[in-house]
Amino acid sequence: MKRYYITAVRHSEGRIALLKVHPDAGGYPDSESEIKNRMDIVVAIQLGDVYETAMQDNLGRWIKGQEVHFYTSDRKTYYLRTDANSITEDNIGELPEF
Repeated sequence: MKRYYITAVRHSEGRIALLKVHPDAGGYPDSESEIKNRMDIVVAIQLGDVYETAMQDNLGRWIKGQEVHFYTSDRKTYYLRTDANSITEDNIGELPEF
């Protein structure tokens, strides 16, 4: 199991398309990041990796958010969520766009 932090998103047609992901650096996001698509995250979660949201405060300190899960009602469309609601839309908080 690996831990990663999602720190920004890019939307397309009202859905999260891409995510800025950082590996864990001892409890906070590493300075290196990569861009992953939604299905990369879904597959990694299915394989046991853990994704959490994280944001920087106005002093540049990282603040961890919530763990990210996915929901699907038809096994074709996947939604990224930080809550347990079975709602067919993305909801991983108020992360900035990139």
